[in-house]
Amino acid sequence: MKIIKGILKKHYPFLVLFVMSIVYLLPFLISRGATDYEMGDFGFHFSRIIGLSNAWQSPVNFISFKNHGLMMNGFYPWLTLYPAFLFYKLTGSLVIGYKLFIWLYGFLTLLIAYLSFYSIKKSKNVSLIVAILYCFSAIHLATALGAQVGQSLAFTFIPLVFLGIYEIFFNNERKWQLLTIGMSLVIYSHITTTFITAIYIAIIIILLIVTKKLTVSRIISFFKAVILTAIVSASLFLPMLEQIRAQKLFLPGRTWLVLSSPTEVIKGMLNNDLTLRTVGLAVLLATVVTIFYFKHLNKIELGALLLGLSAVFLTTDLFPWHVLESSIFVQIQFAWRINSISVCLLIYDFCSLMTKVVFIKWGGVRVVVLIIIGVVMLTASSAINLQVTKNHQLKIYTDQTLFKYAQQMNYMDYGNLYSGNFKDNKVSQDNLYLLDGKKIKLKVKSTASLVKLTVDNPKDEGNLITPLARYKGQSVVINGKQVKSSLSKFATTQIKVPRGRSQIVISYRFTTLAIISRWISAIGVFILAYLPFSFFKIKKQA
Repeated sequence: MKIIKGILKKHYPFLVLFVMSIVYLLPFLISRGATDYEMGDFGFHFSRIIGLSNAWQSPVNFISFKNHGLMMNGFYPWLTLYPAFLFYKLTGSLVIGYKLFIWLYGFLTLLIAYLSFYSIKKSKNVSLIVAILYCFSAIHLATALGAQVGQSLAFTFIPLVFLGIYEIFFNNERKWQLLTIGMSLVIYSHITTTFITAIYIAIIIILLIVTKKLTVSRIISFFKAVILTAIVSASLFLPMLEQIRAQKLFLPGRTWLVLSSPTEVIKGMLNNDLTLRTVGLAVLLATVVTIFYFKHLNKIELGALLLGLSAVFLTTDLFPWHVLESSIFVQIQFAWRINSISVCLLIYDFCSLMTKVVFIKWGGVRVVVLIIIGVVMLTASSAINLQVTKNHQLKIYTDQTLFKYAQQMNYMDYGNLYSGNFKDNKVSQDNLYLLDGKKIKLKVKSTASLVKLTVDNPKDEGNLITPLARYKGQSVVINGKQVKSSLSKFATTQIKVPRGRSQIVISYRFTTLAIISRWISAIGVFILAYLPFSFFKIKKQA
């Protein structure tokens, strides 16, 4: 009994985190199926999950995205999404697999936030509270419930990036590999969040340069982290750049930023309205307490507070974003995405304050219990309000209907660039096959890695237009003979077919650069895995 009590006393935070990860899952268990709240790309990401069945064998999947052979796995990071596919295959259920995936990343978010803040503040109770506030913040719940999967996944790893920055610039710069691990995981989750995170890292560096707080050793450590991050992420970026250079593609993010008014932001925080994707009520209250006791913060903590508040300000239309209308910043698309950074910074300040003021005044255990109860009640209330608000829009899918819905998602993102309106592209919209400009019926058999077409052509040579996308690395075989395809006026694959019956097989292979980039990333991961051992060896010798 004493052994059990000893274990619980020493490791109770992990038990609490596990229980809270189940609480985090509860809003997803309201229905037996998968609920689409019409808040994001619900069908898009489920189609991505389906399309991971051959991610290791081919850059293109012909089952997902209306069988069009879009190279989504080559342009959208999928490594951290892959567990969703594994759960789907293990359970045989897309719905159950996705819910297990949500639980896993809820637990990882709690765990990584706890370990990251504990590494800085060395307080179990404080780190426990901060992890819970971070994971259950409105922006995180909203992106998860709204099926904005990439954003939600990146949110999990931002505290690790924060810890890496803290170690390099304010503590032990020899732990720079933490930044590489954090940034690499963010990169393999969501590119836009990577961009936003990189901007804030650049701002921190500029501020340190201005205040003359940087040393040569810290600068060197930072560049080590940057270089190794580039190596580890090579398998994502190099093939992507190769494809972008090889043909004209429709690249998302060219529209202007979606902003909120200050009134909407304040209302969203006070009501913890998940549809507005603010930092939420819990983080707002934590920030108010922090501001009230700001005199207890040191210079680093005050800097983090100002950066966090500025991040919230940037999500509103008060900031003159129109000045940057022609800049790269439009790639952010939705200003509320910046809240993933603001939550981390504001929570860090509250974490610092708790160790200095809150726990001393009110007691540690009491505060932990009260905050857990408050967060659970707030989460339940927000989930119920979301159900009521979106009631007329709610769509609940079973395994059968979800798979069919996801499979038929028709997207133009990263497809071949069409000169007209995508909705008017009948070949793509209606899955048409045209032979010399005329609609034909033919036998089509699609597997994950290839498409087989059986075409009857009564003429000497016919021009077959398909609804399939065309990328570098495409292989077209007609009756056992390799041929070249071209791009049709509908921005799809076009093939010259001979007279008579033809058996056409369309597939893809990884390009030479894509294969090399995977080896580069593998070497980077090996180096990253070796570094901690070398660090402890040097430390021991010293």
